[in-house]
Amino acid sequence: MATTPVRQNTSNSKIKSPRTPGFTGTVASSRVENIIYSCIEQHRKWKSAVDKGSQFCNAISNAKLSTLQSEGQLPYPENVILYCKNMRILITIFEDALLNAETCLTHIKSLESSFEASAVIGQTWNFQKIVSVLETIVTSYKNEFCTRSHISENIGHTMSTEQLKLYVRGWNSMMDLERDRELQFHMMMYEFRFSG
Repeated sequence: MATTPVRQNTSNSKIKSPRTPGFTGTVASSRVENIIYSCIEQHRKWKSAVDKGSQFCNAISNAKLSTLQSEGQLPYPENVILYCKNMRILITIFEDALLNAETCLTHIKSLESSFEASAVIGQTWNFQKIVSVLETIVTSYKNEFCTRSHISENIGHTMSTEQLKLYVRGWNSMMDLERDRELQFHMMMYEFRFSG
């Protein structure tokens, strides 16, 4: 009887560790997937912040309308100040998502040498398509961030109902930017088989 266990004769060529892929393209592809996943997760936070911002805008509008319509009240009621502070917190969430998207784009671009021009990453996209989509998302975030930041800084200081309504509508009606970006994110999720 042997004192050491009997080992089965298996060929090492059939067994591959998932941590040591066969070529650099596989490592780079998994890095691309991780970067895309990070971008998608930050976008979920962005969308949640947009929804919260709509609630805060409407609350500020309701409080300010009653203040603007009745004389002798403080122009900045306590609850408006609280909602404005919460709006500024939301702006930091947008800023984080924007910075994350820019970082993702930089990291993706750094992997360019790992892929051939026609190499498919995901299901159908090549490397340039991924870069193009991320550039579109970053541009969209920048434009929306500037507008939402301006609204959050100024909505509490409005002195007319027309201006107040303009800011609320401005926050709630950025649908064209959002619609195009949502399509880009849904396409990325499909390409990399991430569930929504």
